[in-house]
Amino acid sequence: MLIKPKYIFVFYALFLIIASIIALKTFKITYADTNITIDSITVKSDFPKNIVFEINAQSSEEINTIKIEYKVVEGRSTSYGYADFENGKKVEAIYNLPTSSGQGFIPPGTKLTYQIEIITSSGKTLKSEKSEFTYFDNRFEWSTLKNDSTIVHYYGPTKSRAETILDTTTNTIKNMSQLLGINQVKPITVVAYNNGRHMASALPKRSAAISQDLVTEGTAWPDKRIVLVLAFGETFAGITGHEVMHVLISDAAKHVYAAIPTWLNEGLAEYANFESSASYAQSLAYAIFTRKLKPIWYLQTFSGTPNEILIAYGQSKSVVNFMIKKFGEKKIAILMQELQKNPAIDQALQTTYGFNQHGLDSEWRKSIGLDPLPNPKELEEIQEKRRNELKEITKEKDNEESLETQSSPQINETDSQEIITEPISANCNILKPRNTTNENTTEIGSISFVLFPILFLAINKFRKRKK
Repeated sequence: MLIKPKYIFVFYALFLIIASIIALKTFKITYADTNITIDSITVKSDFPKNIVFEINAQSSEEINTIKIEYKVVEGRSTSYGYADFENGKKVEAIYNLPTSSGQGFIPPGTKLTYQIEIITSSGKTLKSEKSEFTYFDNRFEWSTLKNDSTIVHYYGPTKSRAETILDTTTNTIKNMSQLLGINQVKPITVVAYNNGRHMASALPKRSAAISQDLVTEGTAWPDKRIVLVLAFGETFAGITGHEVMHVLISDAAKHVYAAIPTWLNEGLAEYANFESSASYAQSLAYAIFTRKLKPIWYLQTFSGTPNEILIAYGQSKSVVNFMIKKFGEKKIAILMQELQKNPAIDQALQTTYGFNQHGLDSEWRKSIGLDPLPNPKELEEIQEKRRNELKEITKEKDNEESLETQSSPQINETDSQEIITEPISANCNILKPRNTTNENTTEIGSISFVLFPILFLAINKFRKRKK
């Protein structure tokens, strides 16, 4: 259809008016058969505490209930809450959806759909149309870059970094989807922060030990397809790859994602990190040197001191790299398929590789020049024997300080740091030590790069002579 030039302006004006109406968060809905009118619905961010819903409505009857139904666009379940207001024929209601609490944590960048239901005293109801709202950190003015597979939100003069994040995410999706056996990937949203202080407010609350000794450089919410990245420093692109990989692992594992052991989850994520932190390799070397290397079946979640967590990251990365280097990339996709059939990791490993976690741990230890550990049952017997021996020793000690020092029930001695008992990978984090606060990190680096290579060569030389 052709439009005469003199009508173009009229059509353009109408288009702007219609677009403006659609874009408004505030609108009016009336249904004659219910005598209920929703005068306005306003949704706004009160970061980091709440998403605020403000509803103005009126009716010929008393309104006694206003229900807000909401759902994360990528989520599976719909939730609801009830607004606060005084009952009446004309009401002003407000509902605060908490965004920073526990299991209900909502990260910035999350897109929600919502619907408002008004109920009168006689039971008449009115539902609004479903609408969308994206929750942002309203301290900043956000800009967006996107393509078919990736959405990047950023602020400030960091467009070049945002472009790098966009390219990294797109390439990670392309390359790692093949590794994991994924055919289709829904878009992933990355929210880029310029510094750690800004991003700290956007993260779930952590224990004092994590906050003081470890810096969170990135974190992912696979169920929401949201990634937060600290877009500062030299390794931000690698961090992006790590966090995006967590979302892809969730896609590959599907309904059994929660059953994936953390050593496999974080190890695969580090495989996608092409700028991995040197602190992980340092921590692994330190663990080998100090005999603090745990069996991988102990790493279903990461907990312990900050140093033990860094060791777990380094060990997981090394184990997964060994699996891929020795048995090939194709096995990883098969492993994911087996986990979907049976989420028991030992059974999935046995079917895919021909050994369980103990067998994998043994093969990996041999590859780095260490002796294999006893099987889990024998190891537990050794532990129990050691516990009993330590109990006997502590009976002979009179002062409390000696008791605390000698009676550790663990295989490995624990550093005098705060113990982190929460599962570190609940939200798939990438962590590094704080340079200014963690003195033990300096110890790890100096020991691993100076003493460990010398000692390792000496041990190998001794073993050869012994043979």
